[in-house]
This record gives sequence, structure tokens and C-alpha cells, in this order.
Amino acid sequence: MWSSLQRLLLLFCLSLPASWAASEKPVVLASIEPLAKIARELLGDRADVEVLLPAGANPHQYALKISDLGRIKSASLLIWNGPALEPYLQRAIVKTGVLDVHFEDPQLVHTDLHQDPHYWLSPLQAMQMAEGIVEHLSLPASLLQAYQAEQLALLARWREPLAARSVAVYHDGYSHLAEAFDIHIVAAASAGEGKGISLAKRLELRSKLQAAPCLLAEPYSEANRAKRLAEQEDLPLVWLDPLANSSSERLYHPWMEAMLTQISGCFKP
Repeated sequence: MWSSLQRLLLLFCLSLPASWAASEKPVVLASIEPLAKIARELLGDRADVEVLLPAGANPHQYALKISDLGRIKSASLLIWNGPALEPYLQRAIVKTGVLDVHFEDPQLVHTDLHQDPHYWLSPLQAMQMAEGIVEHLSLPASLLQAYQAEQLALLARWREPLAARSVAVYHDGYSHLAEAFDIHIVAAASAGEGKGISLAKRLELRSKLQAAPCLLAEPYSEANRAKRLAEQEDLPLVWLDPLANSSSERLYHPWMEAMLTQISGCFKP
């Protein structure tokens, strides 16, 4: 038999708000792993950060499953790149009513081939994403200030060794990174998504590639084409992983440090 005190304590516990009883953390759902790295570094243990797309999935062409819609609907906040890269998420947000944050750049970086939606490769854009997360989750401003200081330190550390350096890229998706660190991209071979290089494009590229110390490329769908181009033009090839498919780093700052270190390898004597 329960005592009067035990019954009173039970009634008190049942009357508490569910959030008090469960002490649930907000769930921040990132569309891709690099955005999850931004959220983890910003939030620490204040939220559970999950990734929507499986490793290796192409964010340009991903098809949402019913289970994905369920995860989006149950998330406290969805962070994504924006409709230029992930148009399918725009429809899902309307359908589920989830609170969301995405990149908004009033001065979008365009290249000769297309608008570049790979915002997360710039620490400046990562700071903008962090600002949106803090605002939507009603977190203290001091959290954002600490994160911004971390990214400004990253920019200060790498701007001098990379500024005014020239590189060639296979995939035309590094404009935001180049702008943040003042890197000069002398040539971009492909707009991605399996598009090959025409003979006319090859002839145009040949003279531009002569000004580059290396070719930056990714081990994704066009890896063999990138390797063949580097061999034909006698350029050192540096493999990067901008989608963090094989990265063991969980946080944004050390992941970017590793990528910038790889890029700086182009310029070693």
C-alpha cells in the first residue's frame, strides 16, 4: 500500500510539463554532414544533431523517402542549404511545417557556369548559419559569439598563406571558399552532375590550367574524369571531400583545417 506522501509525490510528478519530466533536448536535423558539423560545434551537448542524407548521397539529386518526411516533421529545427542545391526540401518544409534555417546570401557568388550553392565551404557563411540556429532555438548570444570567434580565428590563420594563390578545380563548387580566403580559381572544368568536358572546353581550359599548380577534385561521380584531365595536363591532383563523406572529424573547424591543409599542399615547393 502506498503512503499518503507517496501518492502526493506521484500526483506532483504527473502534473509536471512533459519537457521537465523527460528533459528532452531539441533535435537539429541537418540535410548533409558538413551542416551537422557546424551545428555540433555550435551547440555542443545542448541538442541532438542528426543528418538527413546518408553518406554518399548526392544532395543535388536526392529523392526523399516517407521515413525522411517523418524525421523532418519530428525535428525541432531543419538546417539546409537552400533551394538552389536542395529544391526537394523546400516542398518538404511546406508539407511538414518544420522550423528551418538555410543560407541566404544577398550577393550570391556566380561562376561562368552556374550559381554556386556550396555555402558551407566558407566560415563566413557558417557563421551566418550559426546565427540562424541560435535565433530559432532561443539560445544565449554568448554561444554565437564564441562560435564566431572560432571561425574568425580560422580565417585569420589561413588567409595569409592562401591569399592570391591560384588553383584549378574540376568541380565548379569552390567559389565561396575561394572568396573567404582570397584564392584565385583560374579554371573550373565541370559544373558537376555528370557533365563531361567538350573538345572546345578542353581547348579553352588548356591555357588556363598552365597557370595552376594543381587540380582540386573530389573522389565522387566524376573522379575518373578528373584523374584523366590531371594526367593529360600533367597537373598534380589533390583530392578533397567537401561533402565529408569519409571525414572522421565531427566538428566544422578541424574539418575545414584539414581541407585547407590539403589545399595548401598545392603551393609547397
